[in-house]
Amino acid sequence: AALFDALMVTPVQTVSVARLSFSEGEGSRDAQCTWRLNVGVAMGDDLPRLPFGHLASLHVEVLGLSGEPNSMSVLQQARVMSMGLVFMGQHAAVSMLRELRPVAARAKPHTLCLTSTDSWTPTRELVAAAAEVFAGNLLVLVLERPVLTSGFWLALQQAPQQQLSKISAVALTSCTDLGAIGLSAFAAAMPPRPSPLLVKLQDCGEQVVAAAREVQAVLADMAGPPRVLIEIV
Repeated sequence: AALFDALMVTPVQTVSVARLSFSEGEGSRDAQCTWRLNVGVAMGDDLPRLPFGHLASLHVEVLGLSGEPNSMSVLQQARVMSMGLVFMGQHAAVSMLRELRPVAARAKPHTLCLTSTDSWTPTRELVAAAAEVFAGNLLVLVLERPVLTSGFWLALQQAPQQQLSKISAVALTSCTDLGAIGLSAFAAAMPPRPSPLLVKLQDCGEQVVAAAREVQAVLADMAGPPRVLIEIV
């Protein structure tokens, strides 16, 4: 908060901070600033302490959704706002993601990262909520330490085509199960698209990599231009 107070008497147009974090109980909602604020990383429960009524614009490159209720509603007060990546940790909930919907419509974040400290299975409800909330703005879906089942790919397939067609990549990090049968069916059912969907595997186990190579062979035998490409890093 002291930084905001000091900048109020400084004629600056843009302020950039690598990470936004307020001490407990502090905030700057009344600061009479008129500059653009660029934030590298911010947690959702810190954002309500910003002076939204005065900022010329706000850009958050990485926004972490926390369990603080209604932390996203205050973002509606921002004059101009944009975001890059939104991430949710192991306590990710559909309700928390849906709270972001009116904000996402304005800020248009392009990447959603779902992560956990242990292997986990993304639920159909979570996948559906992601497609609904990002409403065609989602370009990359990142899943860290997931256990994927065929149900995951079926849920992704059931997303509205207008939204699904804009997703360029699904990135899987430390994946412990691929849901290979579902992935093959997902690729077979996918309608033509301008460019293939990239499924990128990184730091995945040998069994997952072997399953991915089997899916690659199946995809290579499919008629027509490729609709899904698998990249193993």
